[in-house]
Amino acid sequence: MQAPFLTSNKRKRYHFIGIGGIGMSALAHILLDKQMWVQGSDKGSSPILSELEKKGALIYKEHSASHISRGDTVVYSSAINPDNPEFQAAEALGCKMLHRSELLSELIADHKSVAIAGTHGKTTTSSMLTAILLQAKMDPSFALGGLLNNRNGQKGKGGHFLFEADESDGSLLNYSPDVAIITNVEPEHMDHYKTEVALRESYATFASQVKEFLLYCGDHMKMQKGESYGFSSKCKHVIKNFEQNEWNLSFDIGRFKKITVAAIGRHNALNAAAAFLMALHLGIPEESIRSALKGFSGVKRRCEKRGDAHGILQIDDYAHHPTEIHTTLRGIKEAIGERRLVVLFQPHRYSRTQDHLVEFGRAFEWADEVYITDIFLAREKPIPGLSAQSVIDEVKKHHQHCHYIARSDCPDKIELRPHDVFVTMGAGDIYKAHKEFLPKKWKAAVLAGGRSPEHEISLRSAQFVFDSLNPAFYEKELFTIHKDGSWSVGDIHGPLSAVIHKLEECEIVLPILHGPNAEDGTIQGFLKTLNKPFVGPDHLGCAIAMNKVLAKKLAQAEGVPTPPYTYFHKLDWMREKERCLNHGLSYPVYVKAAHLGSSIGTYCVKSAEELESAIENALRYDCEVMIEEGRVACREIEFAVLGNHDVQVPKPGEKLALGEFVSYEMKYGTNPVPTSIDPTLTKETLARGQEFAKRTYRALHMSGLSRVDFLLDPQNNWWFFELNAIPGMQKLSLFPKIWNREGLSPSRLVDQLVILALARARC
Repeated sequence: MQAPFLTSNKRKRYHFIGIGGIGMSALAHILLDKQMWVQGSDKGSSPILSELEKKGALIYKEHSASHISRGDTVVYSSAINPDNPEFQAAEALGCKMLHRSELLSELIADHKSVAIAGTHGKTTTSSMLTAILLQAKMDPSFALGGLLNNRNGQKGKGGHFLFEADESDGSLLNYSPDVAIITNVEPEHMDHYKTEVALRESYATFASQVKEFLLYCGDHMKMQKGESYGFSSKCKHVIKNFEQNEWNLSFDIGRFKKITVAAIGRHNALNAAAAFLMALHLGIPEESIRSALKGFSGVKRRCEKRGDAHGILQIDDYAHHPTEIHTTLRGIKEAIGERRLVVLFQPHRYSRTQDHLVEFGRAFEWADEVYITDIFLAREKPIPGLSAQSVIDEVKKHHQHCHYIARSDCPDKIELRPHDVFVTMGAGDIYKAHKEFLPKKWKAAVLAGGRSPEHEISLRSAQFVFDSLNPAFYEKELFTIHKDGSWSVGDIHGPLSAVIHKLEECEIVLPILHGPNAEDGTIQGFLKTLNKPFVGPDHLGCAIAMNKVLAKKLAQAEGVPTPPYTYFHKLDWMREKERCLNHGLSYPVYVKAAHLGSSIGTYCVKSAEELESAIENALRYDCEVMIEEGRVACREIEFAVLGNHDVQVPKPGEKLALGEFVSYEMKYGTNPVPTSIDPTLTKETLARGQEFAKRTYRALHMSGLSRVDFLLDPQNNWWFFELNAIPGMQKLSLFPKIWNREGLSPSRLVDQLVILALARARC
């Protein structure tokens, strides 16, 4: 089993004890690139070992003294015990023995060495910097602690050598690099250092050994030399304007604006800032650096997406320290929004678990569901009294949804549903706990109709939503509430108890209802008593939105402009008609039933002569009437809003009514008023309208979804018109059209509504 290119037994031979380790295999790759004889031993098999074999390494599947010959250079790491048979054979035969850090020191000797050190972020930062040098065609040599494009080590033709200076065993002090980055310093590997003071002194010594230029994170430390970067205003290079948009982030640093990175989380903004600044120091053009970071492919086992099928996104991450866990989960949660985040964590090493037991308590606060499995031994022996349950006990002090699961049961006994995000975390073998899940579908009920005058509109909206429910994710039933208040579903037309029994079997409800006795909180309150998650605002929000007068008052309280208005009850009208008619508003005015939609029970009145008749008609629908001063020649702009706490307000749509009142027939008749999903608005006008829409949404206690309608006058002044808690959801309705423009098809839009409903139910 001789390596194919080796023809002479006189060639220098390197034997790696534990060649499959991520750090050891990187050096083996470099030696293979140098045409050296490379062999090694490791237990089991892995893709890393397969790649080394393909490249020409001789791999033994077990440790044996027979693998060692006199004259070999034997490479080992701190993970190898002195009683290892190969280690003992090498000593007995007088072989040259090199700790992994000593071999690395030899390999970097003839290069401009670039070291990355720190408790967290070494691998990602070094991988980002390596990607930048590769993008710039500098062909560096590198030895990484993770796989970048399936490579963790290579001998390049360029003059730079990038490597990670590992602090776990103190071997970072074996290096005197030309330039270096220290990403952070935090208590870790206390089995080696014993005290935090000793750990920090080790980093200070390492910093003093950097020959040319040191860059360090000033958020975590203060060094006697070098330049600092970070979010702290005390740093020389301050990160500002950090933003995360799903799976990408951006930030400014100094004069460099809007640096975009294909990564998530504030921790990766720090990593990218370090890579960016060091690359500038190495003379790489700014545009090349930006391009590499924008297209960064990521590192294996660092927030690595392992699959996205059947509505479940699977992610694997190497995080094993509480700080790493917390920052990574926060980044993932910011990317996935309100989807349920299910985490399976494998504690790594008994000593680390013991050292950070209390800190693990708050590490999982960004997760919705946490499963903790047995501690991964690594090279340690168990500590009596310490187990996965010890971690669970700490986590449960801050997080009620934390459970134990045996490693042998991972992940089979974890129930996942469509829209879930499943994350494995840990430095052991938990990455193997991924499979193609076939999740249980959600039983979904769509409610249609209602007792309001908008019954027929609801039927059409509900059918659109029902048809948009993805059958791969949902088992769906259409429930109808008839005008007389009776309910039916399928072949069941009563009694009501039989229909409600059917409803109780459902797990998520979509009440696509319009108008009073439907959209006003009555049905929502009923669903809440059944303890059923439901789409749209809760009972309080629906009731507020349906009351036009209260909605206007709450909007005004938040500084949202509204047209002047007055209101009165039917009894006021009957007792003091003259007072009600003398409203003091300028014509035209709109007379509105105070608890209906924007068209039914609403009348445009252009003179005092028409007013009494309009009020009488409005009182046929409602016992309270609102009179609102009209805004002349206004555009009708509609904002489609999604969200619970975090609210999304994209560019609105517009009803092209040319300043005219949009009647029921113009909305829903055979020739509806045309609409636009790309209204012409200045940047400033749009931003002001989006802010008003967001304020109104929150002031009216909305959640899930709503449509917030405004009038925009010729002077670009916004006037709050009304809020629809359950907006029209038909093919031509602006709400789904706006979100389709934003990339959410009707099916994906309904998925998002369900996700928001389930998230609210978890709170």
